[in-house]
Amino acid sequence: MLNICRQAFITNSQKVGTRCLGSIVPIPNPPDLPLENEPILGYTKGSKERAELEKVLDEMASECTEVPLVIGDKEIKTDLCKYQVMVHNCRFS
Repeated sequence: MLNICRQAFITNSQKVGTRCLGSIVPIPNPPDLPLENEPILGYTKGSKERAELEKVLDEMASECTEVPLVIGDKEIKTDLCKYQVMVHNCRFS
């Protein structure tokens, strides 16, 4: 019994090793890509990035997103759209 298990292990480990080595594509000279981090934004009062963020948040707050009721595989949708509480912002709840 031990011999059969050992033989199966050796056979399977050889297959795994072959697959791993076969999936590696060697690139002799990989291209040099210019890498650069994004600038760190401060979002201080009066800054451009904060104004843009507040504008988008206000737009999202004024919209009513449709959230269907899902039961099993079925989505139930209605034309009724109601106020949705923003749980991440206690000023709106």
